[in-house]
Order: sequence, then structure tokens, then C-alpha cells
Amino acid sequence: MLITFESEEDEHVYIEIKDGKYDHSEEIEDDEINGYVLLNFDKKKSLLGVELLDPIETNLHLIAEKYGISQLEEIPTGLFQQIYQSLNIRKGALSKV
Repeated sequence: MLITFESEEDEHVYIEIKDGKYDHSEEIEDDEINGYVLLNFDKKKSLLGVELLDPIETNLHLIAEKYGISQLEEIPTGLFQQIYQSLNIRKGALSKV
């Protein structure tokens, strides 16, 4: 599993589940999940990755449970919030220098 942070400003995260050729995405529309989520698939409908447009608010463990994506259970609760807080602290410190 590979986690990529697309941008510090818009808090966009991509979680690669497996390598493959992208074919299409399916949006998860679920009020309980608390975030905008896209699931990326190949032509055989194998899951390639999960795209989070609001990773701090998104309930990954609920996605794992509801949609059978066990790899998401490996990501600690609050991880993205900690990372973005750290990035903001560093960015603020650098701008003051």
C-alpha cells in the first residue's frame, strides 16, 4: 500500500491498494463516511486505489467495513490529521524565517 499526499493546501490523499491500469472511478455517497471518496478500478473491476478529498474527516475504518477494503484498516485513526497539523506547523515556521 502506498499513500500519496497530492497537495498541502487541498488535503487530497490517494491510497494505492495495488498497481494497475486505471479504467474508472466510483464515488461513495454515504453520509456516515463524512468525506468525498472515489474508488479507482481497472477493467476487471479490481480495486486499484482510494482517493480522499477530505482525509481528515473521512472515516476510513467505516469504508473498510462497509465496502470490504481491509487494507484501510491498517491506517491508524487520526493519521492524516496528525500529518497535516505537522505540515502546517512546518509551513508556518518556514514562512516566518
